[in-house]
Amino acid sequence: MVGPAPFTPRAIRSTSVPPRRSARLAGEPPGGEWELRPHSHRQNGVLIERTVRWNRWEVKSYGDWSYRVNKTSRRKPFYPGQLIMAMDLHPQTILSRPLTDPQIAQTECGPVNAKMRVMVVINTTFNGILCLPMYTQTSNTVIPAPRVREMVSISQNRSWPGATPWVGPPLHMTMYGGSQYAANSFIELCQPVHVLAQSRIKDIGYISGGEYARLIRLLAYKENEARRNAFQLYHAQYFTNQMWVPGARYRSYHKAQMDRVTYMRWR
Repeated sequence: MVGPAPFTPRAIRSTSVPPRRSARLAGEPPGGEWELRPHSHRQNGVLIERTVRWNRWEVKSYGDWSYRVNKTSRRKPFYPGQLIMAMDLHPQTILSRPLTDPQIAQTECGPVNAKMRVMVVINTTFNGILCLPMYTQTSNTVIPAPRVREMVSISQNRSWPGATPWVGPPLHMTMYGGSQYAANSFIELCQPVHVLAQSRIKDIGYISGGEYARLIRLLAYKENEARRNAFQLYHAQYFTNQMWVPGARYRSYHKAQMDRVTYMRWR
């Protein structure tokens, strides 16, 4: 008499391995979830080329992967004293930033903090423009004295006495947007930023030619001061071509002449 067949247990799928998923049965297009899609358009006559990060399964865009302005399509060149809005980025070193902060991105070389910032154009270069960034002081924290010595106050009105007394009265600026920008700000003299001409840049205002001349004198003063200190480390003396010290405002020949020049402005 033949006995019952031996019991053979079925293979049990490990709970640690996810079940296979069929993109075909789900109605999703082949080739993976993500792809890059090129786009181009003109904005105020300027040619803008973009690469969009596209989710093929959700049929949805997740923002730009690249953004490039055709600099030869710009109608007018950037000019000294122009106020612009451009990207300012630096290593992310603030430990208290939340996980949802949209200004922070992770890269292979480390976390980066990026935001659009108001800047004043100093001069143009082959690839872009050299600028000085502007900051606002919204908290009640007292700015350390050495930090104050690296900044100059700037205002949309002439009633603010400023917070950098070492340079005298604040610089005056004209903003096209008016109240949407801070009325009182600071220009950072010791941390210049180079902005690529192909990047996203918005024209938002200007300082007059005379105010630009005063800003350049302050910039040269801080540069010469830093170089003198550097030369002293080598027990050498640094000589400048022109001696000038900041203080009360005066109307120089350059200020009177440069205030009359306005033809390069975009508006």
